[in-house]
Amino acid sequence: MNEWDLPVEVIMQQMTKGKEELAKSTGDLILFRDRRFRMGQFGVQTDGLYEQYGLPDLLLSNIPYPLLEMTDAHAMYVDIISTYMFVRKDEVTFKAGMKILCEGNEFLLQEYIDENGDLVVGTLELVSTQDEVAYCACCEAHECIEQ
Repeated sequence: MNEWDLPVEVIMQQMTKGKEELAKSTGDLILFRDRRFRMGQFGVQTDGLYEQYGLPDLLLSNIPYPLLEMTDAHAMYVDIISTYMFVRKDEVTFKAGMKILCEGNEFLLQEYIDENGDLVVGTLELVSTQDEVAYCACCEAHECIEQ
């Protein structure tokens, strides 16, 4: 991804101004049930980036129900990255295939395909780039790994 070659103080000022502008012009983050998965998975999504600014709305999904209590952590990533997208909108085109490093975690931006298999225009999904784990609790590994 395009590096931000500015002093930290300038970056923080721009991020603060961007966050304030987004707070006035877009809706709150939306918590939703992620129906692409069998078990109780959830997600968090921005509301209004696409409509207000032509930037893709951003979502982070596949959050297991037991981790829902930690939704603030998931929302933090969406909030920071969407603010970054807003502040850098004139310099960087955010699109599927980009990698973003946030708070030491790497994410891939990918097109969002909903539970019906339809591409959702104007929305990108944050996906962790970590390696697949050998066991998936939602389907007891039957569909996620070869046995």
